[in-house]
Amino acid sequence: MNLMPEKFASVLVTRVYLIDHTCLNPQFSIHPLPPAWETRCFTPRNVPGASVLGLRSSIDRREGDSLSHVGVSPLKSLSLGLFVVLVFTAFVGTATIAAQSTHDADVRELERLETVWNEAHERGDADALERLWADDMEVAVPKMPVLTKADALKFARSGRMKFLSYRTSDIRVRVYDNAAVVTGRLQRTRSLNGQEMSDDWRFTKTYVREAQQWRVVAFHASEAAQP
Repeated sequence: MNLMPEKFASVLVTRVYLIDHTCLNPQFSIHPLPPAWETRCFTPRNVPGASVLGLRSSIDRREGDSLSHVGVSPLKSLSLGLFVVLVFTAFVGTATIAAQSTHDADVRELERLETVWNEAHERGDADALERLWADDMEVAVPKMPVLTKADALKFARSGRMKFLSYRTSDIRVRVYDNAAVVTGRLQRTRSLNGQEMSDDWRFTKTYVREAQQWRVVAFHASEAAQP
């Protein structure tokens, strides 16, 4: 059902000028035009060697003309479609760049926190570890019972164990929105009850983002395979 009135007082028609090198030879033109459209060719001064296939640009005021005579230019539809594609491509590209930038920033921050973790153990800085550990953190390492955050802090503040060295390598960081997993190799030398011993572990550390801060919620280690 046609809801538009059949007659109207005036129509504003905007026609498009297109640079076309085939204008001088219309039989090879890739822009066929309806017979009712007036065409003419001319060479603009600012486009040397080019010809322009132009549609008369004017304001047509026709009393009692019919809307059925007014069509949409194929060139205009093509231009609109191209514009939408370009805008969508630009939007997707911008979003991708922003996401990559955020991911890279998260990776750098997590790598920094790995250094904070290592240095806090070497210094025996339990306060720094408390800030880094989530309230529900769990620690599972060889030859020790599973520790909660409270258990781990109590042990760290007891002074029973001192780290002579605490080094990590082969670090890999993976970020999943507000969660992250860090894996690597941990080699540490410690003194416990007057006895010095060394550990060579593979570890998995799980972080979550809480109030825009990364916190460790789980630390698991096992003996590294020896060559």
